[in-house]
Amino acid sequence: MGNRSSSGSSSASGSGSSSSCGSSSSSNGGWQSNIKGGKWKNKLYFESTDKCGTIRHTLKDKDLTTDLKRLVGEDEMITYVTAYKVPLSEMQFTQNVFYHMFIVFETRKWFWSIEKQSDVITLQRKKNKDAVKNKCRRKKRNDGREFMNCDCGNISVHSLIDWLYKKDELDKPYHFLLRNCKHFARAVFNKVAKSEEV
Repeated sequence: MGNRSSSGSSSASGSGSSSSCGSSSSSNGGWQSNIKGGKWKNKLYFESTDKCGTIRHTLKDKDLTTDLKRLVGEDEMITYVTAYKVPLSEMQFTQNVFYHMFIVFETRKWFWSIEKQSDVITLQRKKNKDAVKNKCRRKKRNDGREFMNCDCGNISVHSLIDWLYKKDELDKPYHFLLRNCKHFARAVFNKVAKSEEV
């Protein structure tokens, strides 16, 4: 697989500058400059917040099954999964065609979200569902969020990480038409969900 020989993980210095996150920063049209994934970093950004504080790490492909699993800790079963979409811009009147799609899932102890952006794949977990449903990398998502589908979960968090690695998801550069957030979110939902598809 593409970057198996890359160097180890590194701690992220901040939330990054992804502009296809369905956050208010996308209203400046910056996402249009990343149609072919020119800013793709072949990395996963992981953020976890609990009462002790927040940890942020940016991990390369080869670190998914080692460092990311270590950071995640206990391998909990995914009990519930939901697909959402939000407008790419606050100026949109409809999101029938253009929208950012992301996945929220639940385990016994955490609420999580996962999504593909123009630079990285973002995985975040919090103790409060609204923190992952309404925000991405600590930035408010655009208004107009819509529910798409939901189902009971069928795999564990570690199994999802293994799937990301085996499918080589970090080595698939973002492309506005061919490999965007919708392709990724649908693949994740269909992998995690017990019987539903989106």
